[in-house]
Amino acid sequence: MGPTSVFTFVVSVTTITTQHSLFSVPDFPFHSFPFHTSTLFRSLILIAVSNFNLRLTISYLFKMVNLGDVFPDFEAETTQGQVQFHEWLGDSWGLLFSHPADFTPVCTTELGRFAQLQDKFEERNVKLIALSCDGVESHLKWIEDIRAHSKVDKFTFPIIADEKRELAIQFGMIDPDEKDATGMPLTCRAVFLLGPDKRLKLSLLYPATTGRNFDEILRVIDSVQLTAKYKVATPADWKHGTYCMVLPTVKDEDLAELFPAGVEQQTLPSGKGYLRTTPCPDQ
Repeated sequence: MGPTSVFTFVVSVTTITTQHSLFSVPDFPFHSFPFHTSTLFRSLILIAVSNFNLRLTISYLFKMVNLGDVFPDFEAETTQGQVQFHEWLGDSWGLLFSHPADFTPVCTTELGRFAQLQDKFEERNVKLIALSCDGVESHLKWIEDIRAHSKVDKFTFPIIADEKRELAIQFGMIDPDEKDATGMPLTCRAVFLLGPDKRLKLSLLYPATTGRNFDEILRVIDSVQLTAKYKVATPADWKHGTYCMVLPTVKDEDLAELFPAGVEQQTLPSGKGYLRTTPCPDQ
């Protein structure tokens, strides 16, 4: 994103930010920019920040996490105490997922579904951590409703308290089309899958009005974990245990060693041999 487009964005959101003083960060982090900023651009940003309290918003723009990036470490208050994210994650896979608010109907069904499926995530070595824009005390009371609605006793994952929406903004979790009663933008239903190397492997963004598909979440975790270990890709509508596609980068002379279960090459009108399938390698 170039300076012109960023400044255009700054101007375009002033009508929102002047209505809500959401952001107040003492020092704007120019040192974190992924490019060299000109003196003019720095001046424009400082003017915007001074006038519209956009420090955190602009900081977020330059910290968007792309697939393959190391997910930023952060410290947060949760229902299980203070958490340093990378330390909490350890050597496990991790799933960070956000919710618009406590005591809301769709969120309650989703947290309940996560609770019902905790064993499934544990089998995959995936730690769960939720985020909602309310405080810890509210979260703890909400968990009682979630347990009652979903008929579960086990609820072992933490919920982050992000009352100021700082993490939600930093990680792009805001749904601009959905607002609460005061006009504040709601958090969308984001899903971030992180590997043991702390890098972002998958991101899904659902609007606040649409609940997540948990069969799909488990499916994509299976796919990402499988393809991290073997030189395969998973086709459309793939389910764990079904056939996989051999990566185009694999040479024919390496097929027997890499895929002892065999490889089938499909004949196509183009004459190109890029469609090669093999049984799921971890079966």
